Amino acid sequence: MRTKIATARAMMIAALSMVAGAAHAVPIVFDFTGTVTESYDLDFGGINTPHPHMSGQTVIGRITVETDQLLARTDMYPVQRRTTLSETGEAITSELTIGGVTYDAAAFAGATGFVDGMEFHSGPNLGPDIVRVGDASTQYWVAPGEAPLPDGTYLFRELALYWSDADRGLIDLLNGFDPLSLIPVLAATTPIGYYQEVTGHCFAAANDCVTGLGTYTYFSIDSLSISTARVPEPGALALFAMGVLGVALGRRRRQA
Repeated sequence: MRTKIATARAMMIAALSMVAGAAHAVPIVFDFTGTVTESYDLDFGGINTPHPHMSGQTVIGRITVETDQLLARTDMYPVQRRTTLSETGEAITSELTIGGVTYDAAAFAGATGFVDGMEFHSGPNLGPDIVRVGDASTQYWVAPGEAPLPDGTYLFRELALYWSDADRGLIDLLNGFDPLSLIPVLAATTPIGYYQEVTGHCFAAANDCVTGLGTYTYFSIDSLSISTARVPEPGALALFAMGVLGVALGRRRRQA
């Protein structure tokens, strides 16, 4: 009997934990279609090789952001303010096809997805507000200055949506940067999209990395749907927890 009661209590605690977490775990899903406007290779020497066959190709994609698994960082510059929400684990995932071909922005182990915002707060020529949502990964990453860099090559992929507003009405970073509160504003503004695959080279002697050959594809957005994935309502989870407790008490009375 004690084992059954202990099991019921454990189930109740787990359910109440779900109640506490449900209010915060709200995934945001960005579903989009688009059309390729430009695609090219760019090498270390600045030589641009276009891919005209890619123009006009159909783009279908999705980016999912788990909002409770992001780490915030704010940087202040002389004329700019920037807040970046970086993913932990696999908080940001994506799907992408271009012309029927599948591309995987998260192909590598180093997850570097992000949600970030940038605004200009001073200066004679104020630039636009910018918001980006992206899934990205790298084969290997050591930030310059954080650890000795070995000689070698790294690979990087990134899929992102990019919003820009010259009237600077997208964000106000002084009052925080919450992706959920951005949904109405972003849904009313058409972004552009891009996908890139980059090869870089690192040099131990200089403790630095440089970009080598990169393939860059840009696309217009023809349709965009931003939604929050459904999660169990906290009230429903609370009822479940009370039900578990009721079952445990009922069994205890019958066996007393």
